Amino acid sequence: MEHFRVDNLWMNRPWLYADQILHHFHGNFTLQGLIDDIKERHPYLVELERLAIRKGTVIHEVFQGAQIGAFSVLAPTRNRYITSLPDFEKTPDRHTEAAGLRNFPLFRAIAAGAKRLLENWDIETLAENTETSASNESCVVQYAVLGSKPVLLTADVGPIGLTEAANYAAQLGLNRPRLVQVPHHGSRHNVTPSVLNRWLGDKQPQGAAAVGTAFCSVGSNAHDYPRAQVTNAFMRRGFKVYSTRTIWISHAAGGGHPGGVPIVAEEFAHEVEGL
Repeated sequence: MEHFRVDNLWMNRPWLYADQILHHFHGNFTLQGLIDDIKERHPYLVELERLAIRKGTVIHEVFQGAQIGAFSVLAPTRNRYITSLPDFEKTPDRHTEAAGLRNFPLFRAIAAGAKRLLENWDIETLAENTETSASNESCVVQYAVLGSKPVLLTADVGPIGLTEAANYAAQLGLNRPRLVQVPHHGSRHNVTPSVLNRWLGDKQPQGAAAVGTAFCSVGSNAHDYPRAQVTNAFMRRGFKVYSTRTIWISHAAGGGHPGGVPIVAEEFAHEVEGL
């Protein structure tokens, strides 16, 4: 935004809803005090807001029903976003009863040492009762038809947001996506078998033709991602999974970019991470 003209910016600014969540925090907080605290924890959003105001860029909320070019926003709803704010890592500690979504790093550190499990095409060990953080669940889920291909973008959303998005997609009569972003680098805490069935369809017979493509944004040093439980689950439902790691991915119907080479999909794993 410093160097280019931007007419519209879609972002949620959590401090705008401080008056609706003030009662969840310690009584020493004034409304302005809570606003200032939340802003201090979100310096990048504050800077974007400052630039937008200075340059005349219109800032839009990003909630279910919004339209961003070709993309329809399926989640989060405005109400769920606001009610989840007290459980964000970047808001003060709750003074009311907590929803229990702040202790995941400790849980995951303990779980990291768990034994590995065996899978085959018919045995799926991906957990049905998993959860991710409240801030992850607030991520924007978007859907568009580009050309003739339905596309689903998920960011770091988890099962709650994906289910909410699937329910809204069903209301709109949207077709199943054929190009899907794997949520949160392929974490096993962000998808469940049932939510994948909602979005991708039921498991396919082994050897059946692929019905779609999934891509996963993974850092070059994140050797444990995407999780094998997750890639296996996508493959069972007919979606080949491709990870970025040290490369960029060009998805094209034609020849693609000059110098591009065919990408190699993730392989089905028979040994996966235990919970």
